[in-house]
Amino acid sequence: MTPPTTTPRFWEYCGLASGLLQPVARIYQCITFLHERSQKPPYRAPAPVLCVGNAVAGGAGKTPVALALAQRVIDRKPEICLSFLTRGYGGSVRGPRAVRLQDDSAADVGDEALLLAQVCPTWVASRRSEAARAACAAVPRPDLLIMDDGLQHHSLVRDLSLLVIDSEYLLGNRRVLPAGPLREPLERTLSRTDAVVALEAAAKSVARAGRSYVRPSIREALGLPREMPLLHASLVPTRDSTQGLSGQKALAFSGTARPERFFETLEALGCRLCATHALPDHAPISAAFFAQLRRSADSQGAMLVTTAKDAARLPPSAQKLVRIIRLHVEWWSDDAIALDRMIDTILSKKPEGRPA
Repeated sequence: MTPPTTTPRFWEYCGLASGLLQPVARIYQCITFLHERSQKPPYRAPAPVLCVGNAVAGGAGKTPVALALAQRVIDRKPEICLSFLTRGYGGSVRGPRAVRLQDDSAADVGDEALLLAQVCPTWVASRRSEAARAACAAVPRPDLLIMDDGLQHHSLVRDLSLLVIDSEYLLGNRRVLPAGPLREPLERTLSRTDAVVALEAAAKSVARAGRSYVRPSIREALGLPREMPLLHASLVPTRDSTQGLSGQKALAFSGTARPERFFETLEALGCRLCATHALPDHAPISAAFFAQLRRSADSQGAMLVTTAKDAARLPPSAQKLVRIIRLHVEWWSDDAIALDRMIDTILSKKPEGRPA
């Protein structure tokens, strides 16, 4: 079942619409369970695989977390060769093949693949195992594969699986598609999860800037087992992309799973929003629509503002006409150290069954 391009409001509570869809959700659970059981044994890649996934349809922040993990490994261990694996959602390429930043567009490989490829080699394939085979056949061969999304995919053995959860949205009404946002029952996802990352939204982190934080009771809210490691992090706008933004008049547009989060971030940054345009997640931005946005912004004396993910779907000439707000992940307290230890463990071990 393909998730909807926007997050339905009724996914946030157990109302009438959600209840009516419960029988369909049960059928969907059975189909996905049978599909999982019918799969061939997963492929064991020559390099360890770190999976960054989520439990819900729509955005939880897995791509920013994947980018942050890669950058952290690069900073700590510059000798390590990394590659990203991704489906390339929204693109036409089925792969497997490497993303070519000079030639590929979001229509080819998807917007997220273009963001990942700015950090390290990125391989797109409809099956993660095929992407891993292609990446490991390349020269130089990667020492670590980071899979952006894939907790619900079973073609590739994972050595470390992180479940990213929005610390405000959590799991919505905790029901399975289409009655709720869960891709599968939570207990099934947790059975293949090694640690949970609770990610604070950018608007929240901006609002409490300079003030100490209080860890939310995520473990209790989710009912996580006591032995499950729980890490906390925040999405934070980069200083260079937000400098001088406070007090500025802006027309904002975003095609993400929850575009209202972006608009809230801009308001928290002191931006004066004269208009907002919420688009479906991964929606193409046509030249005609962009020209319409420009005319509207010019008529109101406003700047155009969007996210890095949305900007990836614009041609380079259009990107120069837009203020692009970029986010990075900041880890709370000593959670970054705990994460480093987990990654170091999979890098140092040679799991049983891995080819030399």
